[in-house]
Amino acid sequence: MFRALARARELAGRAADVQGRPDELVEYAHYVVLYQRYARAGGLERQAAFEALIRHAYRMRQTMLVHAKALYRDLPLRDKSVSVPAEAAWNIPEGKNPRKSSRPFDRDELAAMVSEGVLHHPPAAATFAAVAFSEQLVRAPGPGRTEAEAGGMGPARGVQTFLAHIADAPSDIELSVSAQRSGSSAPVDRIRIEAWKVGGPSETGENETLAAQSSAPADGAVHALRLRAGAAGLYRVAVDSGTAAAQVEFADPLPFVVPSTSVTPMNEGHEHWTAYFHVPGGTSTIGLFGGEHGEVQDSQNRTVFWLNGRPRGYHAFPVPQGEDGKTWRVRYARGGIRLLTVPSYFAPSAARLLVPAEALPTIAR
Repeated sequence: MFRALARARELAGRAADVQGRPDELVEYAHYVVLYQRYARAGGLERQAAFEALIRHAYRMRQTMLVHAKALYRDLPLRDKSVSVPAEAAWNIPEGKNPRKSSRPFDRDELAAMVSEGVLHHPPAAATFAAVAFSEQLVRAPGPGRTEAEAGGMGPARGVQTFLAHIADAPSDIELSVSAQRSGSSAPVDRIRIEAWKVGGPSETGENETLAAQSSAPADGAVHALRLRAGAAGLYRVAVDSGTAAAQVEFADPLPFVVPSTSVTPMNEGHEHWTAYFHVPGGTSTIGLFGGEHGEVQDSQNRTVFWLNGRPRGYHAFPVPQGEDGKTWRVRYARGGIRLLTVPSYFAPSAARLLVPAEALPTIAR
């Protein structure tokens, strides 16, 4: 980002009406850096990082890119290790408040933000070759695990995307949804659900055709829904709950997965999720993009790689002997993880897992 902003500022020159746009993004990118420093700091350093954060946020508040007052108000409520100094309280105005200044950032300050950002944030680079897989999904053979070990994705806001496989049609995709509006969120009247048939004939020539749609109130109750699937095959189910956190469950034994690809990224709002994925035979290295929290376990529930404490980025680790061609799992993860050398499709249990057909031995298809 900082490299892109450096180039944008160079191209804009000194044209004020153009220069202002990348400059505001520089202020925001530096805000993100300051927030990360605060989030990762401890002890006295955490308080100092917090004060630097709110000072910068207040100064850039006219860009409308950050909510300065919310930072002052909410962070100390959530994080008892920091506090707003008495002399810097929000209701103390500029001139009397040492943390408040509306002085615009000058060109030298902005240039320093860009230089620092470029220096301390080198581009992430993968040390492995990514492998592409299709969306021709089939049931994974031999789950090898019991339903007692089933996981789940947990609730998330915004759009959640699932891929479900219907073997016999016509039939129904049965699911339940629940979402509760929070007092601080904008009102959400309905949760919107759509089912799209992937592939097959289409009147518009698109790869997907809308098959069914429904909705449910975001009232905290669990609502059972049925989406009619008129043909066998793969369906993309999209659940949009807006600002409410929605929990989505599919009725047993429907096989389904949560895709986490560049085309269909996983919802980043999932917290402490556990889900299963397939490691094709012959795989020697698992490469992924993710971090911060969680662990990757092989088919024997042995932790092969820890994400805890690792920054979000590219990570790789070897597949133990005899553990390829089997079902693994990610446990207690936070946010999205994208698998890059194995199929990036996650299921709440091994028995419901779908994998690309080409990732399975011919005998298993």
